[in-house]
Amino acid sequence: KQWYQRRVRGKLLGEYAEELRDPVKRQQYEEELTLLESQRGVDMKFIKPDPGFVIKIMDNLAQKVFINVCSSPDIGAPEFSYKERAGVDGKVEKGQQCSLPHSFSPLHEEADNKGVKCPVYDVVFHPDTLARCTNPKFKEIVVNTAVEGVCTQFQVQLDRTSQRFPKMKFKGTPAECVIRKRVSEEKEGAFNHLPKRPDFPDLPEEKKTANKKKDKKKEEKKKPDDEPEYKIVYRSDVDMGDFTNDRVGNSSPSHVIVTICLPLHANTRDVDLDVYPDQLELHSAHYNLLLALPYTVDSDRGKAKFDKEKKELCVTLEVIAKEIPREMLDNLDQIPGPSLVEEMPDQQSTESGQNI
Repeated sequence: KQWYQRRVRGKLLGEYAEELRDPVKRQQYEEELTLLESQRGVDMKFIKPDPGFVIKIMDNLAQKVFINVCSSPDIGAPEFSYKERAGVDGKVEKGQQCSLPHSFSPLHEEADNKGVKCPVYDVVFHPDTLARCTNPKFKEIVVNTAVEGVCTQFQVQLDRTSQRFPKMKFKGTPAECVIRKRVSEEKEGAFNHLPKRPDFPDLPEEKKTANKKKDKKKEEKKKPDDEPEYKIVYRSDVDMGDFTNDRVGNSSPSHVIVTICLPLHANTRDVDLDVYPDQLELHSAHYNLLLALPYTVDSDRGKAKFDKEKKELCVTLEVIAKEIPREMLDNLDQIPGPSLVEEMPDQQSTESGQNI
């Protein structure tokens, strides 16, 4: 059964992956997800990175790590600002400050030239950011931002002195990533053009009251009543050995008979009965019963019979007889007890005594 379920699950996943390869269906899938997220007040974008350049670097375990520096127009463009600050000699220094928005894709593994799998991280910038990388100083800023971002985001340690720039634009295959942002109150109107859920008319008060009564009746039917009435009867198998002079007898019954009254049931189709060595459980839509048995019974040899006229369930359970240890029987033979036969004096001895 598990093998069949895995096979069906794998077939469904294969069909789903095949559908996503179709550009039209994939676009429809992305639009539906965007619509659902917008109804929750979340702005979701699918980022499709374009190749840029690759950074090859070593981590603290001497393992190769690749960082793909990519671009996408959905990422914020770089921002530049000029600020003034006090210098060492008290002179005012003017400087340029830049902000480089970027995003990360989930970690994936790719094989190197020797077939060894290496971790790969994707860092996505705006296309204008990569276009300015023709300036060596600006490219150094972009590289430092990407490496520091990977170290912070994924909690890894990278050796800056080992970084290289191989002649490739992307390591592996570019994969899409998703960016989600909570929409502020000022931007909530940006999603007004999207279709909204239809507003259904409210029900009249009469139908509301009728529905409440139906729900109440359903709850009353589902809610079980108090425990049913029952009675316990003991049955013993008579043995003539119990009426002899043997003082060791079996005081426990051979069977326990439990009769349970179920007036709200026409049959036992919806009645669950469980018997354990020390207790009996009954559950139904109307009754719940948890009964502790006075004797240990054989749960595998019980019988149950339902009387449709009396609407009673009769459960007959066989008691497990407890054997008396042999040592106890030997000790009982040594204990003196009252004799059931009284000895009469000899008549001849009495007469001879009178003659004397």
